[in-house]
Amino acid sequence: MGFSTALATDLEKVCDLYRAATEQMDAQGINQWDERYPTREILTDDIARGEMELLHMGGAIAAAFTLNSRCDGEYAQGQWRFPTSHFCVIHRLCVHPAFQGQGVAGRIVDYIELSMLLRGYESIRLDAFSQNPSALRLYESHGYRKAGEVTFRKGLFYFYEKNLVTAEPPADGQTPEDFSQDITAILSHRWDNGADFFATPDKRLIKGSPFSTLEASCLLAELGLDPADPVLSGTAALIWSVFRSDGRFQLAPKSAIYPCHTAHAAKTLCYLGYAEDARLDQTFLHLLETQYRDGGWRCNKFSFGRGPETEFSNPGPTLTALDAFRFTKYLNSDPRLDRAVEFLLGHWQSRAPLGPCHYGIGTLFQQVTFPFLSYNLFYYVYVLSFYPAARADSRFLDALSVLQSKTANGKILVERPHAKLATLHICQKGKPSELATLRYREILKNLEE
Repeated sequence: MGFSTALATDLEKVCDLYRAATEQMDAQGINQWDERYPTREILTDDIARGEMELLHMGGAIAAAFTLNSRCDGEYAQGQWRFPTSHFCVIHRLCVHPAFQGQGVAGRIVDYIELSMLLRGYESIRLDAFSQNPSALRLYESHGYRKAGEVTFRKGLFYFYEKNLVTAEPPADGQTPEDFSQDITAILSHRWDNGADFFATPDKRLIKGSPFSTLEASCLLAELGLDPADPVLSGTAALIWSVFRSDGRFQLAPKSAIYPCHTAHAAKTLCYLGYAEDARLDQTFLHLLETQYRDGGWRCNKFSFGRGPETEFSNPGPTLTALDAFRFTKYLNSDPRLDRAVEFLLGHWQSRAPLGPCHYGIGTLFQQVTFPFLSYNLFYYVYVLSFYPAARADSRFLDALSVLQSKTANGKILVERPHAKLATLHICQKGKPSELATLRYREILKNLEE
């Protein structure tokens, strides 16, 4: 499946596409298009202006649509909620009957929203025939809201609008979600590992996932607990207590110090507001000095044996390291981070298990997981969205498109929460997460830069 700008040589097939779709709607009793609209002349003009795009599937043209900023004069009657925004209009979205019922139209809308956002548009407008229930469901399921009505030659049409840039307030007047219950639930595990601040008595700070010192700290920070709170300040002090002068962190007293440990500690301290602490400067220098030849970070622990795949870096710790680096002066200024970005983009392309720890991209990776505790699609897209080297890359945009296909009404649906966090409000399986949606909106905001 791929998109392209329609060419003059595509005209005959495009006309056949619209003719077949019109006949299909007639058979369904949807009297929307006919010989007077859309005409061959209109389609020719769309192509000549370079505004028509095609979707190709299996060597055939599966769909066509036109995007521009022009609209009928009747659009002045619309009750637009974002009247001053830079908007794009969707015209004549058409899927060939042979490809209908396969989710094609939804993927097209996802593609349109992403491509228009990247082109600098802030909102999308359109009109949909009131007697075409499939079209109405399509747009409403993607978060488009009615912005008035208009009568054209064929009858009543609805105006629709969607803001691409910022989250809209709940339509039912609900107040933002209160995360205090989730904070209380996590704090209830403070002593689970035998000592205060989620640690073990012998100061193991990564024991007891997801209620280890490092992970619980990140969770609480994500939920908005003030870093000055005694629990978070106490966990930060505990993490600093295992800091080594060379920048590494000894997260387990009798264990080797692996790059993933140092990257995880650095990420946690950045989440807790210590990104500019002078001690972390040494940590980031250490990470850059120990970067592997392929751009990522790896260890020499081969729990799964050795093979060609173990000659690569570990994608998971590499993503964690980039999550930490985004808080620093190195972001957008050090080409060594671009190498790490390229390594991760290459992993999206290969999908193969890589590194001594065998990080792969399969079914579980592509299920939306939140909060960010492991190597998965949502976390991958979120972190890479901070790096210009990724944002314009087709591999990143493909990953983003997959993530967007898993949203409902512009909100993130959690597909695979951590089993021990499944009761938290922020990550209930199959339900929209307000906090995850804020992170998704942050991704979209990053794409504007």
